[in-house]
This record gives sequence, C-alpha cells and structure tokens, in this order.
Amino acid sequence: MPNFSLKKSAILVVVLSTIFLLLWEFYWRSNGYVLGYNDDDALWYKYRMMVYEPADKATVFIGSSRMKFDLDIPTWETITGEKAIQLSIAGSN
Repeated sequence: MPNFSLKKSAILVVVLSTIFLLLWEFYWRSNGYVLGYNDDDALWYKYRMMVYEPADKATVFIGSSRMKFDLDIPTWETITGEKAIQLSIAGSN
C-alpha cells in the first residue's frame, strides 16, 4: 500500500486559502468598502432622536459594547415587531 503524505496537500490548502482571502479583501476594498464599524457622534445623535417614538412601538437599548455588538437587531424586530433603537456605546478600559 502506498504511503501518502498530507504535507503537500496541507501546504496547498494554506496557500490557496491565503490567496483567496487576499483577493477577496482586495475586491471589497477596491469597491470602496473598508473594515470598521459606525460609532461616531453623528450616528449616535440620529438614533438618539428616535427615542421619542411611542413606547409600545420601540425599544431602546443602552449599555456598553456587549449590548452594542451582541444584539441582533433584525432578529429582535422580527420576533417582537418593535423597532430597536441602539444607543449602546463601544467602551474600553
């Protein structure tokens, strides 16, 4: 029975995966997308103005970055039928 080595296959997978990821990144950046998240004062102010909606139609979420990044807003709105207003702030120590 022949002795197969997976070393060449593993190297090929790593090289092809790296090339794919680099090309994917280049594609999105060449179309104007950059890695990041919207967390500026203007965006927060826009959502802050939405707080004055009727209490039975919207839910306001406040807190730290855990609430900001762990809440799935589309799922919340689908399940509850209420609009989610995200006022959480990304924090660090």
